[in-house]
Amino acid sequence: MSTFVSAYPNVSALGSTASRRNAAARASSYQRDDDDDQPTGNDFPPQRPHRKKHDHPNGSVFTSTAVANQMGQGRTGASFDGPGDFRGRQSDRRSRLHEDEVTSGEGNRPKVRTAIEVVRAIRREKDDGDSKPQPQDAEEIFEPREENLKTTAQPVRTRKNAEGRHDLDSKGFRTYSHVVPDWNKMIADDVVNMLKRSIIYNEHDIVAINKPYGLPVHGGPSVHHHVARYLPKLAEILDPTKKLETLHMVHRIDKETTGVLLLARTAERAAQIHDLFLKRNVRKIYWVLTKGVPDPLKGIINIPIGESDFSGTHRKVLRPGPSPVTSLVRKGRRTRDDGREAITNYTVLGATKECALVELNTETGVKHQVRVHLAHGISTPVLGDHKYSHFTKLAPQKLPPSFLKAFDIRQQKVRTIPMHLHAMSVVLPEFIDGQNVHISAPLPEYFTQSMKKLRVRKNKFE
Repeated sequence: MSTFVSAYPNVSALGSTASRRNAAARASSYQRDDDDDQPTGNDFPPQRPHRKKHDHPNGSVFTSTAVANQMGQGRTGASFDGPGDFRGRQSDRRSRLHEDEVTSGEGNRPKVRTAIEVVRAIRREKDDGDSKPQPQDAEEIFEPREENLKTTAQPVRTRKNAEGRHDLDSKGFRTYSHVVPDWNKMIADDVVNMLKRSIIYNEHDIVAINKPYGLPVHGGPSVHHHVARYLPKLAEILDPTKKLETLHMVHRIDKETTGVLLLARTAERAAQIHDLFLKRNVRKIYWVLTKGVPDPLKGIINIPIGESDFSGTHRKVLRPGPSPVTSLVRKGRRTRDDGREAITNYTVLGATKECALVELNTETGVKHQVRVHLAHGISTPVLGDHKYSHFTKLAPQKLPPSFLKAFDIRQQKVRTIPMHLHAMSVVLPEFIDGQNVHISAPLPEYFTQSMKKLRVRKNKFE
């Protein structure tokens, strides 16, 4: 058996020839390519001064410490760790220490939590009743950058409405789906009770209700709850003797419109009121909040309204008559639908720089007349009207930064804002003994809250 003379007196044997040969092969295979100016191949950079170098017979260069370690561990098959591996072990150790501090919280550094985790923690604490976070908690957690204030609303602290549902989305921003009834989650008895509480007039065989938001007047495909379905139930509530079988519909208002809806106890009274609508003798007053301020502040919109299929959806469109201006658009040709006459009188009651409270009186009764005239006639759509806010597409309404900040909402959640169109009053002229019948309905709560947020009120202009 061949022998090898060591440079270290304390080391007398190196193990078998195969062990030495394997150690030399493993050491010679180590290469370093850290930088362009660093040596590559089998030449290592200089090590610490106190470590001596010894030349191996096969031409490889070893440090004294590495040779001694290899010689002592040759029989165990231990692999050689070069200087690069040593630095790698240090880096791995620092990474593990940092990870332990962050994830376990046992180090000096506190546990890192995201904003979503903090909001969820506050929500759990509020649900469990363990603690009551103060309003400044969310302000300390969320500090949006100044450059993002123009396009992004600040998150608000967790809160619940009366029904126990959160008014925040998954990222801590507010939504407005909870401010109006969710009819899909109601049973028939709940709808009847709500309609019973909404009765605002019951005299002279005339019944009027303050129609809630989102409840259709008539049924249709996939429509479960609507006013016409519950007219017999309302009649039973109004007449316990059960002599009144049902109530009769007189007119209709949009699903998203709140306010006065007239009903009649008898078919004769319903026919009389309906005749007044046909003769345009009924005075109908609407209040709306608009995106933008109408110019001028008072005027008359007299543009016919027709029907059209737009992007696979049926909606109303303006059909202006032929004139030197409209001929450029219509190219002098008559369309299949020239529209119906529609006349709307409007007056701005109060306004800010980007929002207005507008009162409207419709002389005609075309479907979606107020919405189409305001949006496409004078470019001031109703706040929350996501059907007519754009000319060339169907998309949620685009709100300016001031609106997003006032509502504490992101643009992605603007679609949850309900439409702010309210049938304020109806006047039947000289209907009962030569006297006018005036019926009015109070504004819904979400409407008044929006006025406060936008700082718009009657007889105030900014």
